[in-house]
Amino acid sequence: MAFAESDSFYTQIQEVLEQKDYAQAVQFYTQQINLEPKNPKLYYNLGLMYHFLSDDFSAIKSYQKALELLPNFLDASYNLGLVFLKQKEWKQAIQIFQNYLQEDKVNPEVYFMLGIAFQENNQPELAFDMFQKSLMLNPHDEKSQQKLKELNEIYIQNKLMV
Repeated sequence: MAFAESDSFYTQIQEVLEQKDYAQAVQFYTQQINLEPKNPKLYYNLGLMYHFLSDDFSAIKSYQKALELLPNFLDASYNLGLVFLKQKEWKQAIQIFQNYLQEDKVNPEVYFMLGIAFQENNQPELAFDMFQKSLMLNPHDEKSQQKLKELNEIYIQNKLMV
């Protein structure tokens, strides 16, 4: 069933999302993309549906297509970085989050996620810097405070061993 009228599509998609029928939502978004192949929001939403279905490969492809159509689509960029983190693709996550920060330098969550990627990629100094920036933007962020504390403890232990 193709959605000739946009209102019909949005009514149908709202219903399946309320039911959390993400597989059906994938079908609806795919059909709508056939009608609007240049709409980055459809690819982004398709990526979200794949994310909910734990289909990381398809989510990555959908977010990448959204970014191909709209390079500064920050939501797609952020979610793509999250999928790369989940897949333990640290270098790709780092690249995506750094690109994000070229457009938006005040999102503490992106600095935090970039810190995680640096930490997992064995770059503790850069991780420390990112957690500090996250904390500067959001002084009450307990996650960043905890990560800084952990990195400080590791640093002190390493100094004591030398």
